[in-house]
Amino acid sequence: MKNFLGMMVAICLFIGLQSQTLAVDSSVIGLSNKLVSAPTDIKPNHYAYEAAVWAMEQGIINGNGDGKFNPDDNVTEAQFAAMLQRFFDLEPVDNRFTETGHWADEAYHALAVYGAPLGGYLDQSVRNQPVKRGLAAEALVYLSHDDLDLTQSIEFLLKNKISTGQNLEQTNLPGYFGSDNELTRAQAVTFLYKMKEQQLDEINEAASGASLEDKGRSFEEVVEIDDAKVDEQLNALTEEEAKEIVGELMSGIVDTFYRLGEEHNWSFENHPDFAILRPQLLNYASKDFTDGFLKLVKDEFFCSCDMPPYPSENLNIQFTLHEVANDRFVASSVELDNMISSGSTVYYTVVKEDGKWVMDQYRWVSIEEEPVELAWEEIKDYMDQQGSHVELLKTTMYNGQKIYIYKFADQQLIMGVFADNSGHMWDVPVDLYS
Repeated sequence: MKNFLGMMVAICLFIGLQSQTLAVDSSVIGLSNKLVSAPTDIKPNHYAYEAAVWAMEQGIINGNGDGKFNPDDNVTEAQFAAMLQRFFDLEPVDNRFTETGHWADEAYHALAVYGAPLGGYLDQSVRNQPVKRGLAAEALVYLSHDDLDLTQSIEFLLKNKISTGQNLEQTNLPGYFGSDNELTRAQAVTFLYKMKEQQLDEINEAASGASLEDKGRSFEEVVEIDDAKVDEQLNALTEEEAKEIVGELMSGIVDTFYRLGEEHNWSFENHPDFAILRPQLLNYASKDFTDGFLKLVKDEFFCSCDMPPYPSENLNIQFTLHEVANDRFVASSVELDNMISSGSTVYYTVVKEDGKWVMDQYRWVSIEEEPVELAWEEIKDYMDQQGSHVELLKTTMYNGQKIYIYKFADQQLIMGVFADNSGHMWDVPVDLYS
């Protein structure tokens, strides 16, 4: 901690660099005297302007064909892998490695030989997710300097002024650096630009040694070693990442049923053909869940029933990550009383199967069994999404229960909703809100 606090004093002197144009000798970093293809969406006084121009000129990163750089867009791990391959000028490797059909295969194969710590070698879902700043730090330092852990890698970047950190109020290095935050395009090119300035654009001895040791190993053997270099805390799924995964999987399952239903004119009378459904569902659901629950309820997707055989896609109400491991997580969200069914907590179990996240189960637990405490803002946001704009009149108690009394903005209708179960009070006594 003494080293960290002492270093912070020196680092703070350089924090202003993030908001200033980088002014360095163009001959040092290979920047031509004539700036071409300058991005139109960042100004010359933007901290990443020169870095963006340099990276685009060198072919390390591409614009979007419209002259824009989009500095605040997140960088996926696959995009970052491609940047690393171009920055370090790594040659394509031999054909002993498995081709997945992903556009970044060549970059991953080249980086695998040198032992770069990345998470998406065998997992395309990881390749397509935004890369965390901590993983970027580990990979950059590993390739350019030495095989260091997460904290040491961050310390190296700070000491060499390649980064000035993000969360200046944090007292631990990963938090100060923003290890769990997603890397943006502006940040990525700035890191590489400053590394070029520091002449840290050559593969170091540790990585070169890994390349020699890997000769004769299969791709699977190589990446097993590379995966182990990623700091464990960087592999931990965040709540936002889990929510995004659950949302994509649920949308995929439901859309598959209805898309194929339209194509084949399926209905409750003309039952869906599971042989057609199954291959498509396996993109989003595990084999057990597909051949079990989804096969069992397939007809109900085309029934004019009050309750569909799947939960609401609204995951914004009390989304909670309960369990998380490298190949499995359990999360939940609250489904409000919708006047057809009472409210529930929906539990989602997601697993990795064949290298990708798939839904393994969803189940409802009634709010009667597991009471909740809903905030008015959660209820209002939900109603807004349903197209019902409401105004809170009063928060009060009724028979020992907290209740929100509200009225609809476009009419005189007044109703109540209970905080502990989202149940409705249709006929609200005047004395509850007067």
